[in-house]
Amino acid sequence: MRQLRGFIKNRQGGAYLHVYNHITSEMPDYYPLNDEMRHTAFFRLTKLYQIKYNIEIIAFVCMGNHYHCLAYCPEEKFTAQEAADAYNLFHANDQHPPQVRSDDSEALFVQKNCNNISEYMRELQRGFTLWYNENCGYKRSGHLWQDRFKAQLIESAAYLWTCLKYVEMNPVRAKISTNAEHYSGSSYGQWSQSGRHPYPNAFLKHIVSLSRSGEKITMEEFYPYMKQELAAMQEADKMRKFMRDGEIEAAKEVQKQIAEKCEEKGAGINIQIFELTYKDFHSKKFIGSKEFVTKEYHDWLRYKHEFDQKLIVQET
Repeated sequence: MRQLRGFIKNRQGGAYLHVYNHITSEMPDYYPLNDEMRHTAFFRLTKLYQIKYNIEIIAFVCMGNHYHCLAYCPEEKFTAQEAADAYNLFHANDQHPPQVRSDDSEALFVQKNCNNISEYMRELQRGFTLWYNENCGYKRSGHLWQDRFKAQLIESAAYLWTCLKYVEMNPVRAKISTNAEHYSGSSYGQWSQSGRHPYPNAFLKHIVSLSRSGEKITMEEFYPYMKQELAAMQEADKMRKFMRDGEIEAAKEVQKQIAEKCEEKGAGINIQIFELTYKDFHSKKFIGSKEFVTKEYHDWLRYKHEFDQKLIVQET
């Protein structure tokens, strides 16, 4: 029997999670999530299964062979009647739509699991696998995902904001897209291209509310801040590359340009380029597998040593 993770159990006020999974390792060079039709199908299914679950999706991105999802699991459950209504609505387009009552087993199951991220992701991944096997263009059957999804608990507003930007910047950092706005497989890309975020209510509730204490800000007002933050992250990545290559003056110039742009915009959200420390690699600031974090840590040690040595040479 599958074991539920401890943090998935109800908590006071709910829980924020960074959820991700990878295509099965049997297909190492296979990228089944890499075109607009598949992006559209995956996003459609994330919304479809929300009918049965009150999981709130904040951001989602389809990469070539994996996905990232930022989600909120509320403490509240559906009432028995809400669960019955949700079940009936979900199956409304069936050939023989059910008429489940609030005391039927189907409604009771939905009520019990409506805020359970494990059940939501199980159905979502299964639903996409069925769709993909039928629509991939050749005969295919069997599982698509490497394993159960992975999830990390987000325990602070600062980490939530950092995680959101990390998720939306994935296509750029993976060199799939030159700009986060141009990638249709991400919630930010869809927001940029259509003018409407795929999960506007959750984004407004959980992200826009972080911007300024006590002020009501619309999605339209928030968009320039989001755009600016992602652009600054992209420039910061460029700055770090210059540092790694020993081009210190070029790195300083990029940092100066970022600071000037932020000052010109008068952003309501502070944008910081911070220096990493040893502690950062052993905290929750870095998101990813143990192998990924270990590799990043050793790379950082090497780059830091080389950068420090070049600074010493320049100053002398």
